[in-house]
Amino acid sequence: MCARFLVREGARWSIGSGATSILNEPWLPNGEFIGNDIPGAHFVHNFTVNSLMNLYDKSWKERVVRQMFSEEIANKILHTLLISQVEEDRIIWKSERYGRYSVRSA
Repeated sequence: MCARFLVREGARWSIGSGATSILNEPWLPNGEFIGNDIPGAHFVHNFTVNSLMNLYDKSWKERVVRQMFSEEIANKILHTLLISQVEEDRIIWKSERYGRYSVRSA
């Protein structure tokens, strides 16, 4: 239990359906997240990542992303991989190439 922070800090969301909340969840590359302290956060407070996606071809709605977020955050979002084989959002271990947790990678 004392080391649970290590596991939590090493995990992030891999986006599939996009059901993960836009704010305060580690879904950007390297486990980064968009905090609710950014300008305009109240506009996306109750939205999920799939509101930023074209679901039919699993791509980003670039124009929407660039209109809603700063250039820095928009670039992070647009560089987040959307893999068609991943159907549901899932927690992955960001320190390993294939997202699988191991004691060694911790």
